[in-house]
Amino acid sequence: MKKMNKWDFKKIAFVASGGGFKALGWHIGVAMALKEYGFAVIPGVEGRKDEYKSIDHVVGSSGGSIFAAIIANALNERDVQRLDQKSLLSYFLPFRDDKNLHVTDFSYLDVFLPNFPDLTDIIKFSKNFLSLPKIFQKYGPGFGIEAIMREILQFKGLFSLEKLEKFLSKALPINDFAALYQKNRVELNIVATEVNNPRKAIFGWKKSTWINSAEDNFYRDRYLNNATISQAVAASSSIVPIYKPTVIDGIPYVDGEIKQALSVHIAVDQGADLIFVSHTFKPYIQNGSMGELSDILSLIMQELYTSIYQKIQTPKIFHQQKKRVYDLIRSDKFRKKYNLEPKKHKEMVQEICDTMLFDPNRKYIFISSPNELFFMDHFNLLSYANREIMSSGYYTTRQVMDMHGFARLERFKAKGILEDQELTSFRFPNTAYERYKQRRKRMIPLVE
Repeated sequence: MKKMNKWDFKKIAFVASGGGFKALGWHIGVAMALKEYGFAVIPGVEGRKDEYKSIDHVVGSSGGSIFAAIIANALNERDVQRLDQKSLLSYFLPFRDDKNLHVTDFSYLDVFLPNFPDLTDIIKFSKNFLSLPKIFQKYGPGFGIEAIMREILQFKGLFSLEKLEKFLSKALPINDFAALYQKNRVELNIVATEVNNPRKAIFGWKKSTWINSAEDNFYRDRYLNNATISQAVAASSSIVPIYKPTVIDGIPYVDGEIKQALSVHIAVDQGADLIFVSHTFKPYIQNGSMGELSDILSLIMQELYTSIYQKIQTPKIFHQQKKRVYDLIRSDKFRKKYNLEPKKHKEMVQEICDTMLFDPNRKYIFISSPNELFFMDHFNLLSYANREIMSSGYYTTRQVMDMHGFARLERFKAKGILEDQELTSFRFPNTAYERYKQRRKRMIPLVE
């Protein structure tokens, strides 16, 4: 196996997927493992900085946006331990010291604020309900059960993320993209999707210069700098119909992974040549310990995961195809076949690479959740679940990094970060989940 040297890479990015709070725990575990291999957002590193290669760019969508916001604000090992030691009551109590908030002090009350209809919604619903006999006049040939549902179901989501946004605005040490970059030298991008146009909003400290020009259109994704980090996180995490859209400057936004799962292209746009892609969307692979998927929720999640996973695989396949083209055209066999002079051949190879937007030196490392995490709750904030998910991301990353030829720092070889903090997962020896986890390790490869 070829040994990899972290110092060979110029710019490193971490792209974090969505997946609710399951994604948050997973990404934290991945980040803790990467520290053992010398990769970290430098302000959060404990130890000698000359040991570490900085993660310069963090991209987050949906649940991954919460991780991105706190890791760019220097989440460290002590914070992870504090998260693990939270009491059960702290997740449900409505009161806390808002003057001394910490990013780990969130509760269910921040995440699930009921979106009660106001008087305007009630009046609109009443009018629509009373006008149902005339609904055919409105929809014509479009009349049907969906038209009736559009008229009656006027609410936009069961819950609101307004309280989560307020919590993050107080708890994040830095809540401004530009100030974060200036102080921590970390490029942070949080991705949301516009409701009324099929395009992504990539929030950060930069703005696309072509907006409102002839180059602009309803589908072209745009960089925006008109939101705070907490506002961008709320927008990116607004998964309809669970959460209502988040409005920023009059424009409603929803989940950042609708148009494209994992915005790896953003890291490419910023010039990253080593990109860690962390995601929790691996579909279920049947195993004797867990059996077939038979309940409606698992079937829905399997359909969703399979669809998202295919979106994740597509850019990877394109990159592999470009790599095959690159290997072909740069070969001596190709040069001799078309009688090209070495200098002309080199220029041609570079021109084709530029046309394909292909960098032969760019490396992607995909770190995907093992199969047993398919059954973990997306919105379980409690310590026992978070520790299991975090530990899974941690150990999976260590295996993936070893397979890619990276070496752990000497001081972590005997005992790793989570092991030293005693934050490895609990065991549930009498459950099908635990039997499945052990069997999966023997059957299902980790590297995609």
